[in-house]
Amino acid sequence: MRKDSYPEPVKPLILAIETSTANMGVAVVSGDEVVWERTEPLPRGHSEKLLPMCLSALSQLGLEARGLSAIGVSAGPGSFTGLRIGFATAQGLALGSGIGIVQVPTFEVLLRQGGGVPELAIVQGKAKAQTVTALYIRRGDPAGSAGESFAEAYGYWELLPAAARGMDDFAAAMREKVSGRVHVTGDAAAQFVESFSGSGKNGESHLELVLVPQEARFPSPSVVGLIASRMYLEGKSVRPQEAVPLYYRRSQAEVKALIGTAIDIRIEQMTQSDLDRVLEIEALSYKTPWSRRAFSSELTENSYAHYYVAKVDGKIVGYVGMWVILDEAHITNIAVDPAYRRKGIGQRMLESMFEKAKGFGATRMTLEVRVSNTGAQTLYKKLGFVDRGLRKGYYTDSNEDAIIMWKDDLGPQKPKEEQVKWMV
Repeated sequence: MRKDSYPEPVKPLILAIETSTANMGVAVVSGDEVVWERTEPLPRGHSEKLLPMCLSALSQLGLEARGLSAIGVSAGPGSFTGLRIGFATAQGLALGSGIGIVQVPTFEVLLRQGGGVPELAIVQGKAKAQTVTALYIRRGDPAGSAGESFAEAYGYWELLPAAARGMDDFAAAMREKVSGRVHVTGDAAAQFVESFSGSGKNGESHLELVLVPQEARFPSPSVVGLIASRMYLEGKSVRPQEAVPLYYRRSQAEVKALIGTAIDIRIEQMTQSDLDRVLEIEALSYKTPWSRRAFSSELTENSYAHYYVAKVDGKIVGYVGMWVILDEAHITNIAVDPAYRRKGIGQRMLESMFEKAKGFGATRMTLEVRVSNTGAQTLYKKLGFVDRGLRKGYYTDSNEDAIIMWKDDLGPQKPKEEQVKWMV
């Protein structure tokens, strides 16, 4: 039976999948009602057990996947392998049923489960040097609308955005932002609290860390489903082939491969003295390279432009530029010396741009990429960009089309009085 034989449910009917931690869970949600849920601790059994659990849920409720509104999946941060299995299962079911996927931020699930505490730290990932962390603090005003960031929609400010940090680095960053009692959640919360020293050094603030209840530290599939139901009504489902997990950390295989070969990448503001080397890389990277005058104009005459170089052992190996206008950032140029490609330099530059763009007041970022450049498209999707359109004949050297990509979750916008400082 075809999908169009099924009437659209009055309430969104969501099959929810949660695999971001060692726990694996599935739920079925109808509107704001949880009608089925199961969670099992399976640190190594996701790949064998997840699909049968999904099919069991549907069978017990007398449903078929084609009768669902969408599949909601916990999108990360979390276990690299768990997220990959969760997305693969969701994509297989969705593709076979002609329905979409709703990608639910795992930190939104944990924030919702946090119980509205004044300050909440999230620590996800049990490998101490490979954790993903974030810090939220209650706003004084009422919760925002669904159109704002998820933190603001729950009545929080994002003091430290989700990023890969070691536990010691996160503790130090927290001390710079808050003092006193902070609640902690996430699958690595207990490990973080156990390793934490509350007394700051050299006048640093004192922190008292308090674990949220055990059941709230692991994302619940029912909460994934409830959030997915709301997001579905907001039009935030995507085609199965567009669904990409939020990876903030490298997989264990990547980490092992980099042991002994890791490089120190430094991002610095571009200056006129950097242009000789920048032009070399530009010529190696593009058929129609920018001129010295074009770069110089961006550095000296364009108040919206911000350009940076990536250095390894003091040598410029890449560069990136963006324009920031009000709350939108636009990547204008990015390139890496061919001899240094596939070493994480492009990703490091873009991640740095996310933070810098937020500092200038941007909440979203866009870029263009050649239709044929599938390698770059994979990186951009990995970092949270999604396809939003096509510019026909955008590249004049070959008349090739450009895919327009956007990343909508850079973070809260700075107050306008802070934005204008760099615009005047």
